Amino acid sequence: MRSDTRQRVMRMVGRLAVATALVAVGTVVGASPAQAVATRTVAFWSMDEPAGATTLRDSSGNGRNGAIGAEVAPGVVFAGATGHRFATHLPTDMEYVPGHVNLVPHSTEFNPDTGDFSFTIRYRTTYSFGNILQKGQGGTLGGYWKFEAPGGKPKCLFRGADGASRTGYTDTPIADGQWHTVTCNRTSTYVEMYVDGVRTSRLTGPTGTIANTWQLSIGGKSSCDGVTVTCDYFAGDIDYVKFLKGPGAPPTRRRWRTSPPPVPGWCAGSPAPAPPTSTAPSRTTPGTSVTDPPPTRSACRPPRTPTRRPAPTPSR
Repeated sequence: MRSDTRQRVMRMVGRLAVATALVAVGTVVGASPAQAVATRTVAFWSMDEPAGATTLRDSSGNGRNGAIGAEVAPGVVFAGATGHRFATHLPTDMEYVPGHVNLVPHSTEFNPDTGDFSFTIRYRTTYSFGNILQKGQGGTLGGYWKFEAPGGKPKCLFRGADGASRTGYTDTPIADGQWHTVTCNRTSTYVEMYVDGVRTSRLTGPTGTIANTWQLSIGGKSSCDGVTVTCDYFAGDIDYVKFLKGPGAPPTRRRWRTSPPPVPGWCAGSPAPAPPTSTAPSRTTPGTSVTDPPPTRSACRPPRTPTRRPAPTPSR
């Protein structure tokens, strides 16, 4: 085999090896789907306030601060993480302790509505009961959602105004006193849960529209008396809570990847035509339009002038 031919063969083999490696890497990455389906952060409470703090600070920059309950103890450190500690009130005590919960004023950003909605919480407990997060309660006009841990097994329930509901869950209790991270996703077609980065369930089906005017409660129900309506107080520590909603990607402008297509009737040196504007909705942000940049062209051929052949001379 000639040397130049051998070199070409070796280059082809090398390219095939690189392509195979890239495909393998893409397969590994693709096998681990993104945990949160929503992408726009609407609130993030890091819960690292010092002891004695009374304001729950929103670290997302959106200003959605809340009130720390009088009984809640901020500034508690466990395994290197600072969080809020919620006191123990057993369900059998049938107590009503209004200072047990953190409350955040109502915002439509905490309503799933009809689209994508996600929240992530890192918490620890040794108890097998308690409502941890919720906006609304059973019978709430407009539907509601909640995150609870009956039997030490976390569940996220989404119930629409029409009564349709789905619950993300895990069959494994995590009330072992260690930190655990749980993510719940709700879309128009399914509800799912991740525990410590592993998906534990996905239930398909619609949950309708969920939109109420209740405040967001952390650590138990916000409206209860302990007798006719149990308060279902959470007992344990919470490190942080994060909420995301909708696609939330900023509008983007379409860019030419290669040389722009020719524009009929536009040659170098002639005035550029007005840029075309598409009124079709953007793929990233509903309700917006995308304006294409005017294509550029360095040169073009002048229009060809058809030439006519001379009429044949009639033979005599």
